[in-house]
Amino acid sequence: STGAHLNMPVQESITLSLAREGKQATRLGQVGAAAIMGTIVGAGFVWLAMGNEWVSFKGTYLIAACCALAGAVMILSMGRVERHNQPRRKVFVFKRRYSLYYGLCALYGVRKQVFMTFGPWVMIRIFDQRAQTIAFLWVVYSVIGIFLRPLVGRLIDKWGERRILVSEGLILAVVCITYAVAGGMPESKTALHAVMAAYVVDQMCFAVSMARTTYLSKILERPEDISGGLSAGISIDHMMSMGVPFLGGMLWARHGFYWVFIAATGVALASSALSMAVKVPGRLERAEPGGEGA
Repeated sequence: STGAHLNMPVQESITLSLAREGKQATRLGQVGAAAIMGTIVGAGFVWLAMGNEWVSFKGTYLIAACCALAGAVMILSMGRVERHNQPRRKVFVFKRRYSLYYGLCALYGVRKQVFMTFGPWVMIRIFDQRAQTIAFLWVVYSVIGIFLRPLVGRLIDKWGERRILVSEGLILAVVCITYAVAGGMPESKTALHAVMAAYVVDQMCFAVSMARTTYLSKILERPEDISGGLSAGISIDHMMSMGVPFLGGMLWARHGFYWVFIAATGVALASSALSMAVKVPGRLERAEPGGEGA
């Protein structure tokens, strides 16, 4: 996943540089919707091709490799922008001013791994679903996401990051409880549908990650901190997420899968509580210039 991690902060910093003041989240939502169109093609291919046994796992990965190479060619065509007489950007930026952003990234890393590792595993292990089921749910989310991401971006610009991030935590708490309760009824079709719905809603909540990005962009001490700050946030996110599969797997094996989601519910509520402290200069919760932005 090194390539994906290299791309994350670069993509967001480029997108923010192309956005007008006050419309950063809207622009992130538009770019996210474009990316989702690619997800529909990829997930739709897996759903149809593997469901009908047209292609194996090996063939699927070879096709993905070709797509990655095509993306590299397109990126090379962008050229290079020279930054004469501009301060050199730091690879990582760690400042007390951005401490709340780092905290939100840490909790996001935990929440993300619960979704990526244990959400699908409930359907695979408990409900005996196959790869094409997961791909189908990605298609469902992606079709919704084409419209959802721009909408979330506009809502962030209109309502502010705090309301959106608090709402995300509360929604995720409900999602985790759904996993825990419905997963205890593996023979029930209704429970399977509830888990599938929870998976889609869980995936939809990833759109809110742009609120953390725009929050950082609005509390910057210096404009050149943006890419280094995003890189630091992603690194914290991943440091937290590295231990979650191991600890969650032990919890699942020793005490049952539902305890993983009970713990995840606590993380979601903690994220919602921490988001209450988000303050963005220019809104009612105005921060003093030069003071703590987080």
